[in-house]
Amino acid sequence: MILAGSMGIFAHLALYRLHSFVGHKTREFLSEMYHYRHYDDPNQRTTAIGDIGSVKLTNKILFRVKPEPEDLPTLLRESLLLRRISYNKYQSGTWIGVNSEFEPLAATSGKNNWLLAENISQNLATVTISTNLKTGQNFLNLPQGTRKISQLPGDAIEKNQYGTVKVVGESGLVSYQVHYDPDFALDSQPTQEDLQIPPNEKAAIDAIVAELNLQGKTPTEILREVTKFFNTEFTYSLDLAEQGNNTTALSAFLLDHRSGHCEYFATATALLLRDLGIPTRYIVGYSVYEYSSWENQFIVRSRNSHAWTLVYLDGIWQEFDTTPNSWMAIDDANSSQFALIQDLFSWANFRLAVLMLQIKSGEAAYLYWFLMLPLGFILLRQFNVRQGIKRVDRLKDRTEDLRLGIDSEIYLIETALTESGIIRNPTETWQDWLAKLAQDHQTPSDLIGDLQVIVQLHYRYRFDPQGINERERAQLQSMTQSWLAKYQKLVTDN
Repeated sequence: MILAGSMGIFAHLALYRLHSFVGHKTREFLSEMYHYRHYDDPNQRTTAIGDIGSVKLTNKILFRVKPEPEDLPTLLRESLLLRRISYNKYQSGTWIGVNSEFEPLAATSGKNNWLLAENISQNLATVTISTNLKTGQNFLNLPQGTRKISQLPGDAIEKNQYGTVKVVGESGLVSYQVHYDPDFALDSQPTQEDLQIPPNEKAAIDAIVAELNLQGKTPTEILREVTKFFNTEFTYSLDLAEQGNNTTALSAFLLDHRSGHCEYFATATALLLRDLGIPTRYIVGYSVYEYSSWENQFIVRSRNSHAWTLVYLDGIWQEFDTTPNSWMAIDDANSSQFALIQDLFSWANFRLAVLMLQIKSGEAAYLYWFLMLPLGFILLRQFNVRQGIKRVDRLKDRTEDLRLGIDSEIYLIETALTESGIIRNPTETWQDWLAKLAQDHQTPSDLIGDLQVIVQLHYRYRFDPQGINERERAQLQSMTQSWLAKYQKLVTDN
């Protein structure tokens, strides 16, 4: 009863943990599927603004970023933002890229080199981004001010007027270099959409502008006050709050609970600055800040996805992020306890993919022979060893089979008959010899009958895989001795 009860409790706990694990993985899968389904649409992106529950993203490593050695200290102090897609119109929790139009870029200085802007400066920062591309079109994660992309295979690269870049080609691992100037922007000049504020958000936006007394201040002062406002009066949270009595979820964020994730901060910032006549756009991408010392590069996870604002000041688009810096620590604290194991598998898979890519491209063709020659030698040696073992085993088995039963007492009978001149031909079986003895009438029928029983026992002892038992073995011995005694008496009497 104790054993049955203990097993029942254990099974109950195991099923509970299995249920929790499956539920967690299902939520991760659905969240990630939803995330990417909307993330990779340059025309619109539905945010989580107004949703109820909690934002959950996985620890899955999506890509890796390796800066040049001279740029590493800067990136260790300040996180690098990689833009994926830009939008310019907000309505009811959705950002839209109005009339997004892509134009192809021409390859330059080689098949896999792409120029995004002319008049390239000599003082460009460079990072290498390693990622897996899907078959078809893929949106690239690029730093602000990207001017040139090299070592990126693809059938075509296209860019729209908002600075979003996509590549069309085959799937697989690619490691491409991005050369960028943070003081440069690919985006087109501001349009009327970059100043629009939805009517249902206008009241809350005006209230915050009045609260901060921003009217009449310079753009630099406005940015400083807005940054201070969001970093001191708001908290970062992945738990989504209800909008209460406010007309919209964004209004509730600004006027009520003042807690939310990066989509709230980026959207609210964009609309606040627009109310003050500063053109803005909404950016989604990734924040690069987690450095892996044993990989010697930065790793970017699904949960590192981020949203921020692009502002137009002094004739250039500039990045402006008002999400409190605590968001990184909060997201890291929510990481899985199995993250280290997942990272090890991800790293091993990445290194293997890099090796295969080098072999395929011919950069490390010698590794192919380095791997294949020892493998071929091992397989050949293993084949020869196994063949040798099989030959020895067969010879051993055959020798044992030949020796089995040679101690049978029937050979004493054969010797006795041979001495009497009754010789068995080596090619004759015992049954054929018995038939010949019966026809010659030289041996009495009773001895022939007894000999037939002895021959049957001998055959079983000599050739039957099951053999004979101890009683039958003793019977073979005793019948043979009895037959020899009778035969010796017959010979003596004659």
